[in-house]
Amino acid sequence: MLIKLGVLLMFAAIAFTAFKTERFADFAPFGVSGISLAAGTIFFTYIGLDAVSTAGDEVKDPQHTMPRAIIAAMLIVTGFYVLVAVAAIGGQPWQEFKGQEADLSVILEHISGNVVGSTILAAGAVISIFSVTLVTMYGQTRILYAVGRDGLLPTTFAKVNPRMMTPVSNTVIVAGVLAILAGLVPLENLAEIVSIGTLTAFIVVSVGVIILRVREPDLPAVSRCPGTRSHRSCQWRRASISCRACIGTPGSDSACGWWSR
Repeated sequence: MLIKLGVLLMFAAIAFTAFKTERFADFAPFGVSGISLAAGTIFFTYIGLDAVSTAGDEVKDPQHTMPRAIIAAMLIVTGFYVLVAVAAIGGQPWQEFKGQEADLSVILEHISGNVVGSTILAAGAVISIFSVTLVTMYGQTRILYAVGRDGLLPTTFAKVNPRMMTPVSNTVIVAGVLAILAGLVPLENLAEIVSIGTLTAFIVVSVGVIILRVREPDLPAVSRCPGTRSHRSCQWRRASISCRACIGTPGSDSACGWWSR
């Protein structure tokens, strides 16, 4: 994690040396539909925040520590996303992004005139992939364990290693499935599948909380949305945002716009 944040800070520091404010003058020249489609495609990058919630059985005082950790992580991640996006657009004209691969490395190479910075950034990106993979696997193994413990999956998924007290069998199963998908499915298609799956899961959870509040109105509201008077309005906002992202925007060629070609 520190390596990932370090290389992003390095990129921002170098990119800001070539920063030009006039590159922000023509904001969204082709409309906001492209922004919405791109947001839908990269939605999976926030799945790590959702994975934090699966660690409830393995942390101390989860009712207090986990909400704080999730909010802090969300603020830090969003802050870095905004920082990198502003540095990238200010450091290179937006017209040059078309057809580029590894945009951040290319920007560093153009600005610095050598490949040292871009090589460090690329190496940091490769190393950070391992942490992303581990977080994804961790969350899925704990979900399978919880579902198996509830009796909705075979009891094999609810077993833990007696020495390490972790669901080792789930880890092996998830690792095998991920290896097959990574080897057979193109990266672009895999990202789209993960994004729509993440959006669908967020929608189901948000709508489920609303239904629970209607059916069980006496249950205590354990969290409230800032700026609102009720927990329910917070869930309506989340569900509305998720539905809009999944449906896409006017002018899209399909219901989930990022699937259009």
